[in-house]
Amino acid sequence: MGLLVNMFRSAVEALLLSSLLTCLACSPADSNFPPHPTDAALEKNFREHRGEFEELLGMYAQDSQTVVAITHNLTRLESNRDWPRPDSEIGISAERWNEYRRLFKLLDINEGVSRVPETGVLLFSVSSSGTALDSVTKGYAYSQRKLEPTTDSLDQIPLNLLTGKPVYKRLEGNWYLYFW
Repeated sequence: MGLLVNMFRSAVEALLLSSLLTCLACSPADSNFPPHPTDAALEKNFREHRGEFEELLGMYAQDSQTVVAITHNLTRLESNRDWPRPDSEIGISAERWNEYRRLFKLLDINEGVSRVPETGVLLFSVSSSGTALDSVTKGYAYSQRKLEPTTDSLDQIPLNLLTGKPVYKRLEGNWYLYFW
């Protein structure tokens, strides 16, 4: 009986060790996920292209009644989240979409723009890492109301603010950086 218990214990320990190594190999810290840009890099980009950020904000404000999200290769509509959809159901013209793509490239917005339905906050996502079920993003946020919680650095967020909800760093006016 003791031999069976020891064999079972050894098998369980081997399984746990294997699982741990697999998790570590797949963690977001893995080299497959490039690091997020620093706050300083995002702030510099914002200062250098403030006018273009305002242009993108204005475009999205016009389109946001029907379009919830716009990326380089898809749109998500308030009334239709299916993808792909026929060109007639994209929600914006091809020319308009190309203008979004031009601004995304200029502003280093790699993940597109979206509106958080519950709050109306606009997210201009620069980078993401992780898996579909466990990802984090960093970028710019715009809101008519004050966003909280805020911190002085998104490069080193205090542990008490890491709750699975967005954390913000104020830029100026209604503009913020966010980490979520």
